Amino acid sequence: MYRQGLGVTQSLPEAVKWYREAAERGFALAQTNLGMMYGDGSSVGKDMVEAYKWFSLGMAGGDANAANGKQLAASMLTPEKLAQAEKLVHEWKPKK
Repeated sequence: MYRQGLGVTQSLPEAVKWYREAAERGFALAQTNLGMMYGDGSSVGKDMVEAYKWFSLGMAGGDANAANGKQLAASMLTPEKLAQAEKLVHEWKPKK
């Protein structure tokens, strides 16, 4: 709602806050949305490693829209950065 300004004043920082809260708890759609925010640098520093991580987690959680973002993020990473991103994915644990 904050990203689009639906029923509230549009606020990308607030959108990031809520996407992160839900993403860290394992919600696939929020993970994909957070990946998009990192991929385009919306209210967070552009970070393709983080984008790849969140897209990967979203995809693993069943969000079909995450696949394209993951592929795009991977294409922008060096082999070293891709390995770093994969490590983050494998080490990630949801909050309770």
